[in-house]
Amino acid sequence: MHECIQFLKKKEQVARKCYSEPFGELLTDEFVTMMLVDGCFILELLYKYKEQRQQPPSNTTNEDQDPIFKENWKFPQILSHILLLENQLPFFILKSLFEKTIGLMSSKDSEPTSLEKLAYNIFNIIFPTDNKIPVTDKAPILHLLHLFRQFICCPSELKLKNKHDIRVPTLNYCVTELKEARVKFKKKNAASFLDCYHNCTRRITSYPFLMDSLINTPEDVQYLNKKGIITNVMGNHEEASDMFNNLRKGAFIYNFYYTEHCLSINKHSENRWKVWRAIFQRRHFQNPFTVVSLIAAALLLFLTLIQTLFAVLSFFFHHS
Repeated sequence: MHECIQFLKKKEQVARKCYSEPFGELLTDEFVTMMLVDGCFILELLYKYKEQRQQPPSNTTNEDQDPIFKENWKFPQILSHILLLENQLPFFILKSLFEKTIGLMSSKDSEPTSLEKLAYNIFNIIFPTDNKIPVTDKAPILHLLHLFRQFICCPSELKLKNKHDIRVPTLNYCVTELKEARVKFKKKNAASFLDCYHNCTRRITSYPFLMDSLINTPEDVQYLNKKGIITNVMGNHEEASDMFNNLRKGAFIYNFYYTEHCLSINKHSENRWKVWRAIFQRRHFQNPFTVVSLIAAALLLFLTLIQTLFAVLSFFFHHS
């Protein structure tokens, strides 16, 4: 602690110049305390998140967990505030505090790490991506928000080795398109969708992401309402469609509950033959009159072909 305080006092003026307002009302001790508390809080958050991810769920109970991770909504909210521009801490301050405290974590974790890799772990919650880690970059990092931008935009030679796939594979097709691919929609019981503790699956928080993928138009809402999957008390299908499309704005999710379902449905719907066959059946076999008309048309076509064939054969036999 003493070493960290002395370092911050030496870098006080450099740190003040990183802000548009130099905090002239704060004395040295107050400014150093602010840097120290904010920096240690961010580092502790990074350490704790890595520890939570590496620890098997069966080893912890809801009572034993850190308060930040005990309730699933807290960590994403804190993370969103940390990345606000007005809440940024100079990265060189954070980096120095990390280098002075990482030794305390070495005994618990034999795997070598860096501040950047710890940050990438939590960035993946906000912006799941396959981009590679920018291990080396000549441009200095200004703050965590700058690092987050680099994480999104700059690929490198090494990938982030993540034991948990936290990407959110959304559906590539809405309800109307899935109907044409012969995907059936059935009403299920959602009463057991609970999300009140850390080890519970992300059913509730994943649901808005799934519905946003399914619903693109008022026709999608109308069909789901007809099937009893949703109940549109708004009356207007367009308003309901807009509501579903805005459900997940500003929301974060990891460990998406419906990953396998989305991948399976996407794979099924990409089979063009199934799609074309489903469209044909939907357009021509929806009611008995259409079926009768189609059979009559097919029979008429068949008889016409037979008549044409006999006419051609008669012509050849007559001239021979």
